[in-house]
Amino acid sequence: MSKKLIYTICNNSFKELFPIFFKTIREHNPEVDLLVITDKNDFFKNKFEDLMVYQIPDLDWKYSGRFMIHNWERIHNYETILYLDCDIICQKNLVEVFNLILVQKNKLSLVQSYPSIAQDLDWFLMNGYKASENAVSYN
Repeated sequence: MSKKLIYTICNNSFKELFPIFFKTIREHNPEVDLLVITDKNDFFKNKFEDLMVYQIPDLDWKYSGRFMIHNWERIHNYETILYLDCDIICQKNLVEVFNLILVQKNKLSLVQSYPSIAQDLDWFLMNGYKASENAVSYN
């Protein structure tokens, strides 16, 4: 089995949402490692079991922070990596999403909504593959 990582970015504005994110991800995906990228470790320290914290002082959480994962010293320990916003509530195991990442290895796989989303619920992966509206998770 491949080693899987879900990571998020969290600052003071979102710390009230993080416990819900953590609980639902952990409940449905106990086999996946969890990492939070943050500028301050004090909120996360010793509060969440098995949570890894990557602290980056002066983190630009709004724009480039999520891409700082590439500087994390343990990034190469994982075969599949999934970024989720910390306001996500997970309702199922994300194995389908991780399998899709493995199938599309070495390709950018971001889910993007289009302006017509409110009308016809079309969602597409950046590489042209379409995900069904019953997919496990969207971001």
